[in-house]
Amino acid sequence: MSERAGVFEGNDFDVTDFAPKTTQKAQQPQPEAVRNVAETANFRSREPVKPKAPKTIKSDRRYRTGRNIQLNTKVDQETNDLLYAIYDAHRDKNNWTLGQIIGFALKAFQRELANY
Repeated sequence: MSERAGVFEGNDFDVTDFAPKTTQKAQQPQPEAVRNVAETANFRSREPVKPKAPKTIKSDRRYRTGRNIQLNTKVDQETNDLLYAIYDAHRDKNNWTLGQIIGFALKAFQRELANY
């Protein structure tokens, strides 16, 4: 098997012509000129658009009562209907929530148990 020739062996390897190209930096266009050209060509800007302030602020419909524990339970249809009937009757005039109604019911039940 023959040996490979070395890359740098021999006198015909001349690197004097290899030099980095010197280029002049292109003059950067002004941002206003770029913006004008883009607007005339109907290019959309990629800059984020600031959201407009809402005209009217929606009222917060959440009740802030300090209740932050979720209670999930299965009830029969009669109990569900009774709970929502009480809620529908008192939500507008007393601003009662379902959590308040359950709290009232449990306190009343506790009073009944004390008399039992």
